[in-house]
Amino acid sequence: MLGDSKQAMSSGAAPAYQYDQAVALISLHDDDKLRVTGISSDSELTALRTTIASAWLQGIAKVQEYTVDAPRGVRMIKIKLHGSPWIAQGSDAVLARKLVAAIFRTLLALGWRLALTADTSKREHDKDSWILLRAAPYVVQDPSHVFAISFNRTDRLRLIGAPEDVPVLVRSVVDQNWKRGVAQVRDYEGSMEFKLHGNPWHAYGTEEAMAARWTVAQLLANLRNYGYTVYASIDMRYNTNSDDFSDIDSWIVVKGLPPVHGAL
Repeated sequence: MLGDSKQAMSSGAAPAYQYDQAVALISLHDDDKLRVTGISSDSELTALRTTIASAWLQGIAKVQEYTVDAPRGVRMIKIKLHGSPWIAQGSDAVLARKLVAAIFRTLLALGWRLALTADTSKREHDKDSWILLRAAPYVVQDPSHVFAISFNRTDRLRLIGAPEDVPVLVRSVVDQNWKRGVAQVRDYEGSMEFKLHGNPWHAYGTEEAMAARWTVAQLLANLRNYGYTVYASIDMRYNTNSDDFSDIDSWIVVKGLPPVHGAL
């Protein structure tokens, strides 16, 4: 059936997937774990592990496969990392977002397209799950074509691994839409950080809050004008009440993302 789907995609027709047989899930847990469900191919799991080990310099501590509660034919894998990427500060916080961007880059190349991010747990410090469906593989022309944007503290926006044209675009959007303006632009642990006047991510008062949200909406729209898609908006932090305050989403942005056929 999956072979029929690949033939359909190459011919331009909608694929014939039974999506219940072509769905996978990745979720983030605690401060150092990823769980992968539904990706059964050894080669795909190896590609994911290789990506994680390359992008997260502290490396993988342990890989464990669960079998007791796994539905028939479904593989359930836990990957525990050295360090604590989901509560990281400073340079490790930047690397954690580079890690997530790298995972999405690999998933796209393997033919797994994000369908939904969902918070399905009431547990304290929970994070999003990423639900993936099969699609045509997409290999980006340059690694920077899958990058991250994070919203930090109460007033910072960071571009992590972005192409050279994106900082100019972001500065233009902020200048045109956030009347309080930019206080500082600097390198922050290998990312480009914009510090804004005011507190857009912790706004007080209706007008400031609406202006901050409009600026974010304009950022998404202007990225799209230049061929960039905000592919995912994900909660990837374990809230420790640090100076980042909470679990503001981070964006994963993809350049030149083609449309998909079928359910997506």
